[in-house]
Amino acid sequence: MPKNKKPVPRKSSTPPQEKEEVLSQALSELALTVAEQEYEDMSEMSWTSTARSSAT
Repeated sequence: MPKNKKPVPRKSSTPPQEKEEVLSQALSELALTVAEQEYEDMSEMSWTSTARSSAT
């Protein structure tokens, strides 16, 4: 009767340190996108309120 072999442990596709770097980069890009959108929104609000006060 053949001997059963021990199962080989599976290796993750990316090492934890690399995975952390990828997640950090993605989070940084998302934060920058949100900050840019907020800046644009604030600029539009400022322009709108300036235009309204000038019109009155």
